[in-house]
Amino acid sequence: MLDCAVLFSIDNSFCGCLSTISTFAVELDTLVRKHVYIYASVSIATGIMVLVLVVGVESWTVGYEAICGI
Repeated sequence: MLDCAVLFSIDNSFCGCLSTISTFAVELDTLVRKHVYIYASVSIATGIMVLVLVVGVESWTVGYEAICGI
């Protein structure tokens, strides 16, 4: 069941993240070295926290439902 969720996530999000990653890299390239580490750390940590909240709240309240039709 977990394998199905992983495949579904990769399928739906991989192509969408490519442009976001390239923009993030350009933003980091234009910043001063000291600010790069702070900006990158805060951005990644915030993104992971939002991901856990968005995915976790639904599965904690509604429950996990397998959607694998691959």
